[in-house]
Amino acid sequence: MRCPACEYPLWNLAPGPCPECGRAFRSDEFEFEPGSVAFLCASCDQEYFGTDSKGLLLPRSFVCVACGAACECGTMAVAPTDRIDPLADRRLLPWLDRGVDSDGRPRRGFFNRFFATVWWMTARGWKAVDGIPREASAGAAWTFLLVVVLASSLVALVPIGLFMAPLFATYARANPITGLVLPLAIGAAAYLAWCLLMPLVTSLLAHGLLLVTGRCRDGLGRTMQGVLYPSAVTLWAVVPLCWPLSIGVHLWSAVLACGAVKRLQQVSWWRACLAVVFPTLMVSFGVPLMFFLGLAQFGPGRVLG
Repeated sequence: MRCPACEYPLWNLAPGPCPECGRAFRSDEFEFEPGSVAFLCASCDQEYFGTDSKGLLLPRSFVCVACGAACECGTMAVAPTDRIDPLADRRLLPWLDRGVDSDGRPRRGFFNRFFATVWWMTARGWKAVDGIPREASAGAAWTFLLVVVLASSLVALVPIGLFMAPLFATYARANPITGLVLPLAIGAAAYLAWCLLMPLVTSLLAHGLLLVTGRCRDGLGRTMQGVLYPSAVTLWAVVPLCWPLSIGVHLWSAVLACGAVKRLQQVSWWRACLAVVFPTLMVSFGVPLMFFLGLAQFGPGRVLG
């Protein structure tokens, strides 16, 4: 339980201004594992344990059974139980969880960390990025994006390969290298480069816009994390049953990126949306447009004519 603005620990503190930065907080704006924390009566410290899906009290308002004082969930101090280490209370984004059990084995395997992160981003939305510590490396976000791109490519290329197989087979009979291997290699390399270059340019432009429009809490790496991790939901676009929703999935990914940048950099919604949406539109439509305009201006027809 940390201040969303400065990450100051808020355990056992009565809701109000954060002692570190002054941001006002309430206990019911946080989420906990059910039964993992105790809400304390302000008058007698009687403990009450949250049992709803967010680990909060039901009902939210009641009378203390010990002293008769009126209690309200959002205004009660929260204490960790033995199920939570108050010095390491953050629920890490699964992709970043490289902890080991007492026997030295990893708590999560590679596929567990990957698919759990995809589910976190899908189910929790931009709140999932609260599990990214400020000291986390942007390199982990780039590795995650690379796995997303490779996984989506493998799934998406199956129907494309089946559709194009007769054409490739025709050319492959004449020359297997130039008719099959080379086109596939060039296409895969170009697709991978585009999928990595677009987020890089978007991240750079997004952070530049944040700096132009005001202050942001952290550096470029934090903005990259906000742009890259929401790419997890784009995996749903390659699931056959979700193909009709692919445009909506990519739009939702952009919305998640706006919310993630807002939370990670502690900026307003309009600044986060401007920083993410404008570069995304410019890269998605501006670059192809310039390519086709250049092709029309300097293409083979112009040269031969």
